[in-house]
Amino acid sequence: MTDRPALTALLLAGFVSVSGGTFAGCGPDAVGVDACRQIERARCEAGAVCGTVSDVAACQRFYRDQCLHGLAAAEAPGEPALRGCVEAIEAVASCEREESGVPIDECPGGAPATPLPGASLEFPCDIVLAPELVEECSFLAPEGSAGSTGSAENTGSSGAGGAGGSAG
Repeated sequence: MTDRPALTALLLAGFVSVSGGTFAGCGPDAVGVDACRQIERARCEAGAVCGTVSDVAACQRFYRDQCLHGLAAAEAPGEPALRGCVEAIEAVASCEREESGVPIDECPGGAPATPLPGASLEFPCDIVLAPELVEECSFLAPEGSAGSTGSAENTGSSGAGGAGGSAG
């Protein structure tokens, strides 16, 4: 007969050693949960316009829960940075609705967001898939990555909110 406490301890020890000794995402210290949810809600809606999300409600439910882990950051982005990011994603959807398939700089009313130098974003819907590559959402890029600008206006976050919601 198997010794359950010993087996449980062995499995738990294996998990802890694989995960680097911590339970990432567990606990009361999640950063930017609401910010993550706002960004992912906008991405799910824009993803539907872009054809990458077939069920907006399912996408939003998925990220509502996924965002409980928060952003991989020391602190959440400030309200101006968060608002700028969400508005940029919403502008992508607006551009795609008005003029489907045009390059970013040919959107009616101007570009919905400002790609970071070296970012390979050609069409507005590319922003939905990689918002960390635009100035307005650059706080989502991990520190030291190509998308990180280190700008004081966008400080407070260095993690990505999610993969854009290809749910369902």
